[in-house]
Amino acid sequence: HGPLPLSDGTSITISTFISQVADKLYQISALRGLAEGLQTLYQVIHPSQATQTLAMRPNLHVFTEPAPPLRDELRTDTPYLEDDSSAAVNCTDKPFPRTPTVVPQAAKAWEHESPTFGRYLAFNDPATCTNWPVFPDDAYRGPWNHSTPTPVLVIGNLHDPVTPYVFSQRMARELGNATLITVDAFGHAILGRSTCVDTITTDYLTDLKTDRKS
Repeated sequence: HGPLPLSDGTSITISTFISQVADKLYQISALRGLAEGLQTLYQVIHPSQATQTLAMRPNLHVFTEPAPPLRDELRTDTPYLEDDSSAAVNCTDKPFPRTPTVVPQAAKAWEHESPTFGRYLAFNDPATCTNWPVFPDDAYRGPWNHSTPTPVLVIGNLHDPVTPYVFSQRMARELGNATLITVDAFGHAILGRSTCVDTITTDYLTDLKTDRKS
C-alpha cells in the first residue's frame, strides 16, 4: 500500500507508522491514543461498515505526530529533564562497533530477525552509539551465571508492550543469583510509578550500600 493521506495534507507512510508506533509504546500516556489509532487504521485498510472517510479522524495523527517528550511523564521532583539514559546504558554495555558503515549491515540482519521494527531499531541504537562519546574498555561481557553474594534485583511488568514479561523471567534464570519482582502493571518500566516497587528498590539499594560499608 502507498501513503495514506490525511485531512491536513500529511500522510501515513510505512516509515512514519513504524517509528511512531515504536516510540509511543514506551509512554503510558500515548498508549490509549495509539490503540484508538491502530483500530481506526485497521478499519480504513479493511473497511466493512466503515468508509475511507475514517482517514479524516484526528486519532490517525498518532502515526504522524511525535510523541510528547518523555520528560512530560517524569515526576515534578525529578531535577533532570532530559533522557539520554538509554544511549548511556546501551552504548556502554552492548558491543556495538564505532564504525557507521556497519549500521546498514546490522539493519538488514535485524530486519530479517524482526521484519516490522528491526530496521528502525538498528538505526536507533547502533547508529547512535557510533557517535557516543564514551566507550569504556572495562564493560562486563559475562559470564552472567556467577553466583553473586547479593541477589540481583530483576523487575518485570506483566503488561509491558516493549519488553515482554518472559524476558524478565529468562534474565532471572540466566543470572546466577537473582530475585524477580513481578508487577501487575502496564507500560515500559515501573520505577517512579509504583510505591511498592519504589520501596522495594530503595530498601534493596540501601541494604546493598550498608553491606558494602560493613
